[in-house]
Amino acid sequence: MSDYDQITIEPYADAFFHGFAVYGHGVYPESSVLAGQSRRAHLDMFETMEDARREWPFAEVLDHSTKAVRFGGESLEDLSGLPECAPDWFDPAAAGESWDADY
Repeated sequence: MSDYDQITIEPYADAFFHGFAVYGHGVYPESSVLAGQSRRAHLDMFETMEDARREWPFAEVLDHSTKAVRFGGESLEDLSGLPECAPDWFDPAAAGESWDADY
């Protein structure tokens, strides 16, 4: 648990699996490109709540998902926090990329 501030057991369902998932919650470490941002890491899956609790006895059991859902029409561009104009160091020839969202 030292890597996470909180461990949760949550209901989980997709087209292939219905059961329970275990997630670790915290903040990305300084060594990550996502340093300082919220972290929700998938740790395990179980068919029953009992199995999940047996393996993760100190986890908080929730009746809902903690997956972050963005409302308000925010685009990935908005969420990235990158400026509209390229910084001085950006060189489109370096990797054949463009800063313009239209490309």
